[in-house]
Amino acid sequence: MSYEIDGCEQCGAVFFAASRRAKYCSCACKQRAYRQSKSLSAGRNTISRKPGSGARLVLMCKHCGTKFTPIRSDAKFCKQSCRVMSNRAKQNQTWRLITALTTMTDFEVFDHAAEFGWSGMYQMCSKLDYYYDETIRNWRHDSSNPKLL
Repeated sequence: MSYEIDGCEQCGAVFFAASRRAKYCSCACKQRAYRQSKSLSAGRNTISRKPGSGARLVLMCKHCGTKFTPIRSDAKFCKQSCRVMSNRAKQNQTWRLITALTTMTDFEVFDHAAEFGWSGMYQMCSKLDYYYDETIRNWRHDSSNPKLL
């Protein structure tokens, strides 16, 4: 026996199911709802993909500059490879800045990165009165710091 269900909780489609307790019309809708609940419980915002939800948000990738429709509301990059290349470029510039401003050798910088991670490297740059400017994707000297005046 099959039952007509008024609407899928994810997409709103009317469907037939073997049980009255069915909530989703397909495995894809069930998985989408599960991922959405997981991302919301982790503090991440997702953008509704339901039909008729209105205008789509269009963002520009911070690495390559192409326009894209994000799945998450806090997305900055159009794809994973852009995110990885952007992070590697930032790490490379951080490495160069630390070796230029300190007396550390490449091996000492490598050991420091292995011990404290890249967040520790970024903290070291901020202690040297530098901040990472996302618009030019490079480190800048903080001239507003009162210690330098």
